[in-house]
Amino acid sequence: MGENQNGVPVPIIGADAELQARLQADLAAARKSREAEGRKLSSKMTTFANNERKNNRYEISNPIMCFPVLESKEVASDSQFVGVAVDISLSGMRALIDGPQPYTGLEVVVGFELPNGNYKFCGGTVVSSNKTGPSVSTVGIEFRGYTHEVLQSELIYPVLDRDEMKYEFPYPESVMASICKIGAATSTTLDSILICPHCRALPTFRKGCAHCHSTNVRASKMIHHFACANVDFVEKFEADDDLLCQKCRTRGMIVGSDYEYLDGPNMCYDCGEANLEKVMIGHCLTCEHRFNVERCNELEIVGYRVNKLDVLVFIGAIK
Repeated sequence: MGENQNGVPVPIIGADAELQARLQADLAAARKSREAEGRKLSSKMTTFANNERKNNRYEISNPIMCFPVLESKEVASDSQFVGVAVDISLSGMRALIDGPQPYTGLEVVVGFELPNGNYKFCGGTVVSSNKTGPSVSTVGIEFRGYTHEVLQSELIYPVLDRDEMKYEFPYPESVMASICKIGAATSTTLDSILICPHCRALPTFRKGCAHCHSTNVRASKMIHHFACANVDFVEKFEADDDLLCQKCRTRGMIVGSDYEYLDGPNMCYDCGEANLEKVMIGHCLTCEHRFNVERCNELEIVGYRVNKLDVLVFIGAIK
């Protein structure tokens, strides 16, 4: 067993090198015999499901491991099939598999061991399975099915449900964990966001009152009387329809000449709280709950990088 980037044990694709070497030798012998009989197969072959020429198939002989997919869509890492790929096209592949014969309709994840020692993976469905020896089966696999869809993207990430305003992952965590276990993907942290402490949806943020969460918070107005240096709230200077300095009792003051306006401490005009500092207030877009930002929960946005088999590049390397 080996380990992936997260330290999780994964099967070593080449662990059954002796068995795969035997299958490769048998394959080479069969091809040599075919050539000797003058029945050499062109590198361009017919499709798997029928004999219509839809996709070209190319002869290869790469060691592979096939991992069955359970009804739960999780990958069964402990019951893999060892084999060798015989040929491949854009729509599927054929392989020699040693061990129990895979049944038609079985979904699998196929791991290819490339010449550079790296492993690439693809998903598919068994469309043909024939016994060709005591323990060997020739299996046709089409690139379709649930795991094929999962492994199509190089990066899988959560998407925003705009109705619920929540990030949802497109596949179950148990499925992704099983895919990571065989080394077909590795988890990676993409972002970290703040979410509502009540329903875990996305909030918006604004500055407001820490006591009632209102945004109706403004700086109070104050007057600075030049003559006596008195500074107080405007309300303290108001007397009928005039201004009266409570310190020196001056009336009839003229703004700019006798006094100036200053911004005083913040005041909440909803709850009346004075001398307050504005704080960040969250407002949930789903449940409309308001809360101090310190009460937010933090959500780590996790994605998965897929060790995807690019068939086009793979075929290009064969030519």
